[in-house]
Amino acid sequence: NFPLHLASVEVPSING
Repeated sequence: NFPLHLASVEVPSING
């Protein structure tokens, strides 16, 4: 839902 730097904080869809 957010760019790479915040992806992990909410939903690990990009960062994993």
